[in-house]
Amino acid sequence: MNWTDARAWCQNVYTDMVVIQSQVENDYLVSLLPNKTQAPYYWIGITKIHKNDNWTWVGDNSTWISDQVWAYNEPNNNHSNEFCVELYVNNDVKKRGKWNDEKCSSQKYPVCYQVVGCPPPFRPLYGHLNCSDQRYAFNSTCRVGCSSGFLLLRSAEVTCSSDGNWHGLRPICIRGAHAWTYHYSINPLRSWNSAQKWCQQHYTDMVAIQNQGEITYLNWMLPFNPSYYWIGIRKVAGVWTWVGTNRSLMPEAENWAVGEPNNAYEDCVEMYIKRDKDMAKWNDATCRKKKGTVCYTASCLEGSCGIHADCVETIGNFTCKCHPGFLSPSCEEVIACAPISPPAMGNMTCVNSLAPFSFGSSCSFNCLEGYTLASNSTLACLASGQWSQPSPTCTARSCPLLADAPHHGWMNCSHPYSSFSYGSHCDLGCSEGFWLRGTSGIACNTSGDWSREMPTCQGKV
Repeated sequence: MNWTDARAWCQNVYTDMVVIQSQVENDYLVSLLPNKTQAPYYWIGITKIHKNDNWTWVGDNSTWISDQVWAYNEPNNNHSNEFCVELYVNNDVKKRGKWNDEKCSSQKYPVCYQVVGCPPPFRPLYGHLNCSDQRYAFNSTCRVGCSSGFLLLRSAEVTCSSDGNWHGLRPICIRGAHAWTYHYSINPLRSWNSAQKWCQQHYTDMVAIQNQGEITYLNWMLPFNPSYYWIGIRKVAGVWTWVGTNRSLMPEAENWAVGEPNNAYEDCVEMYIKRDKDMAKWNDATCRKKKGTVCYTASCLEGSCGIHADCVETIGNFTCKCHPGFLSPSCEEVIACAPISPPAMGNMTCVNSLAPFSFGSSCSFNCLEGYTLASNSTLACLASGQWSQPSPTCTARSCPLLADAPHHGWMNCSHPYSSFSYGSHCDLGCSEGFWLRGTSGIACNTSGDWSREMPTCQGKV
């Protein structure tokens, strides 16, 4: 078709005539198109109206042209009206991938492109969207904002990716969300029980320390107090326990001062903030003593992480620790295994827990009559994204080999699958002067047995 008809066809069936924006795209396009041994070649979406105009890509009005793309001595406007461009795709190394200006009335093949789009993006409850392209085309972005009184968790911006999905954390708006922050009081000093009650009334709870970084931060943030500070750990049923999270103190997280804990009747714990000796270390103490109070406000609220993640507090933020089989940072994307197909001469049944061929999915296999499964009948998609074992195959059941024809006879066998397997058939007969005792034909059946016993040839009386 001519160039005008070619563009109209592209706009009707796809988005527009192809737009090339780099040498890499040009080379990639050439690798996709079928070779032509001679003209006609392919129309591309660059043209001009008058002789002295600039070449322009009609799909987006851009003007990219490389010094390398024109064929030798092109564009030459040989007929004074060569205002369209063809792309050579052939085996001539000097011309392959090069452009030639050509009369727009010439007949050639169209090359089109289609814009990749995404579905309408998720708008969080109590939030609003501002999108750069209301068609939600490839590479368009949408920014999320929250209503007054609500704070945004996760990414504020999502982008339409080339696979037709939005890329970025699914945003949510939460009322009164706070980052993990520390709060303290040294006036008045309080017993451990009074300190916990005060923390629970005004914040989330007494401070629960998860790592050495938090210890360092607390020692830097808190002012020196001669009575030091209570922290949210005490002995419960003989076990040191973080009361705010109800988790036992693990040996690898201990931060005791030298020789501590040293008293069976001291059930609460203080922290030596800015003390010259045993700085930031812990000491067991009597719970009724009066000390400073350290509280925290949590950022992990309901909905902070998806159902497939644990919310882990960090200073000023939180992270979502994914359960096995799910991807970070949102933990909403399930790990998938490579798609598998039924074996030849067999069937497959899959149970998908979340998505096809995803973590937790299992597939069972069986073979058609006359065939045997070569390995285990069930595969499972593991958290690593690998199947628990290779896909099984179905092999035809084999009958005992027939080494020789009957004595004084002959045998002619056909094997549709493999030698002496299910479906194999043998015709048998005797030489002149002998008669066949038994059937003249035997077949390998579905159980892997011959349908009849091997006949014999006996001499005529």
